[in-house]
Amino acid sequence: MNRTQKLRKAMPWLYKLYLWIQRGPMHEVNLIKVACSDYWRYRKYSFRDKTSSVDLDNLTSVIIKYAHSIEKGFSMPEFRPGFGRSVLEALIVQMAKYDSQGYDHQTLAYQKAQSVLAEYISCHKAIDYDLGEFRDVLMPWVDESSGVGGYTEINGNEMLASAAGDFAACAISRRSVRNYRDKRVNMDDIRDAVRIARQTPSACNRQCWHTYIIRDPEMRANVLALQNGNRGFGHCADFVAVITADMKGFAGAGERHGTYIDGGLYAMSLMYALHYKGIGTCPLNWMVLPSVDKKLRQLLRLSPSENTIMMISGGLILDHFRVAKSARKSIDDQLTIL
Repeated sequence: MNRTQKLRKAMPWLYKLYLWIQRGPMHEVNLIKVACSDYWRYRKYSFRDKTSSVDLDNLTSVIIKYAHSIEKGFSMPEFRPGFGRSVLEALIVQMAKYDSQGYDHQTLAYQKAQSVLAEYISCHKAIDYDLGEFRDVLMPWVDESSGVGGYTEINGNEMLASAAGDFAACAISRRSVRNYRDKRVNMDDIRDAVRIARQTPSACNRQCWHTYIIRDPEMRANVLALQNGNRGFGHCADFVAVITADMKGFAGAGERHGTYIDGGLYAMSLMYALHYKGIGTCPLNWMVLPSVDKKLRQLLRLSPSENTIMMISGGLILDHFRVAKSARKSIDDQLTIL
């Protein structure tokens, strides 16, 4: 017989008090403790804004973010000559900061940035667009040798064939697609993708996720207006999926991240399943302030207990289109065997 059982038998009233404390005040104390812990850890290791840090990991993330913003510009339905000047200027500032700290130029982040700048100049030269003096600003930071940044031309038929192959072919061929046909996706295919994705594992098989498919043009436009990463292509999507997960399925301070873990797993499964069904997708982050989240809740009439995980734009792919290269880190950078 353990201590708790002995207490329950010898002093029932004290045992009831113990349970009340565990279920009431102690639960509140634990929630406050983990909230404070999460706050201080995030404050310590994240960075205040894109200009504030010289830490290698923070700086690398900012460089990749800016470089990828330019990559996305290459993959838009309509190429806008001279696009992204403010982003390019910010990228060069971060590259200069990186350089001044003496960091290695052979990293993927730095080479990607150099390669993206080279692609930017090359693309404008190909269409005889004069970048003027801005070209001279970019040139010192250009390196064409790595080729890890820019865009890739995709054959739609080949992509669909890979998607319908084995899992490795399906997963490797999946790309973020920002060009879509002006044709409706068959709703049965979306339903079948959800059927496949529901096999996603979840904590104790709770399956607390939900998928909202927005096809109404007005509502789709209103939803996308709240998200900061779909400009230039979101209006071309046939539908937008909003993935949520319900906090009511989780208990105690230790499960506070459960909705994001299970919801994130499900969202990736859904993108694979949509790809398998021949539907192009692009994940759209939902990293917003509570005030913006509240607007989405009101628009979709979400339950107060639902956490929005992310959005996904979707549509039928074209015969030929461009995607961002999105070069991957090496396996050794992402794998530790203990």
